[in-house]
Amino acid sequence: MYRKLLKTLFFFFVSSYSFGQVGIGTDQPRGALEINSSTNGFVPPQVALTSSNASAPVVNPQGGGAPVTGTIVYNTATAGTAPNNVVPGFYYWNGSSWLLLTSQASSGASQWALTGNMGTSASTNLTL
Repeated sequence: MYRKLLKTLFFFFVSSYSFGQVGIGTDQPRGALEINSSTNGFVPPQVALTSSNASAPVVNPQGGGAPVTGTIVYNTATAGTAPNNVVPGFYYWNGSSWLLLTSQASSGASQWALTGNMGTSASTNLTL
């Protein structure tokens, strides 16, 4: 009887440990979540934000209130007034506001890049 109980407990703990990661399209995920596909993309939640400093309409599903820091959404709306206006694009919640994820092509001349600062002029000398 003791051996049977011990075997049952062993398999229970081993099986619960082996399913700690989630894989979609793969049976061997290499992280907490891995999505693997050669023909499909990832579609995050699409919401209509009203302002960068208002967490609504996104809420924390574990009890309402502000979303968890690091939450990523795709905003579909153009709304708000500067400096808290929002435009369509990917945003993440930093704990107090929505920040737009940008690329060098979409963000204009003030973007820092691996090849240099797009906001400076080659004809201006840097004096320290």
